[in-house]
Amino acid sequence: MSDSIQMRIIGALCIFFRDFLDREVMDAFEMPSKSAKPTDVLSKENLQTFYSALENPKYKAVFLFAATSGLRSSKLCQLTIDDIDEDKLLVPDKESSIKETWLTFYNDEAAEAFEAFKPERDPDDDRVFQTTKQPLNWKFRHVSEEVGVKVTIQKLRR
Repeated sequence: MSDSIQMRIIGALCIFFRDFLDREVMDAFEMPSKSAKPTDVLSKENLQTFYSALENPKYKAVFLFAATSGLRSSKLCQLTIDDIDEDKLLVPDKESSIKETWLTFYNDEAAEAFEAFKPERDPDDDRVFQTTKQPLNWKFRHVSEEVGVKVTIQKLRR
């Protein structure tokens, strides 16, 4: 059983005994400390290997936007042209009922990749990358298997 599950069980029992039985029995129990999990950060070489394997300008732009802005894959897929300020290289705050979002930036390289993708965009679709999470994740998984370096949008956010 993981440390976090043990902590939740002991915490629930503490509240139950304290609030419903008026007993401090649970003071005798120690909460296990949460074990630290090292963050798996991709090396510069691995990122470059993966990026060079991306042939489609759309996915190169998505890769660079994700890596430099830290946006989630769902947010990247929902971005519209009106959501980004191309002059200042920023994505302003947009209301979200789930997560608090703030202003975020992307770099010149991401802007150049987006410019390279623009001629291929469908003019009737306002979304910046004109894709959904499923094909995006599939493409990243496919290229990861091809080059032997596992890269996901979530890993690029680190």
